[in-house]
Amino acid sequence: MFDLALKIMQSGTFNKFAAAMETLLTSAISFSESEHSVKLVYKWFVTGKVTDAAGNAIEGTDINIEVRHTMVRKIFSSAAIPGEHKKDCFATLAKLDSSD
Repeated sequence: MFDLALKIMQSGTFNKFAAAMETLLTSAISFSESEHSVKLVYKWFVTGKVTDAAGNAIEGTDINIEVRHTMVRKIFSSAAIPGEHKKDCFATLAKLDSSD
């Protein structure tokens, strides 16, 4: 399902619809279960850009605070991401969002 969500985002069909792209992005993050997909989500968090596995940017995607929270939850639940990277992600998120 992760790969399918990425393919839909890359298709260009929904690129002009921010809400649809956010839904697809959130779905892709939720479906990231393999080590490869979780590492890709981590890369998105760090770079602030959504890319495919080859590093090509996916147009129409926006990583807002809500999406970053979803990413951090996925990153923290994965054994594929080292603990130090998890702490860095949390610190970055805390700088961007001072709410509870």
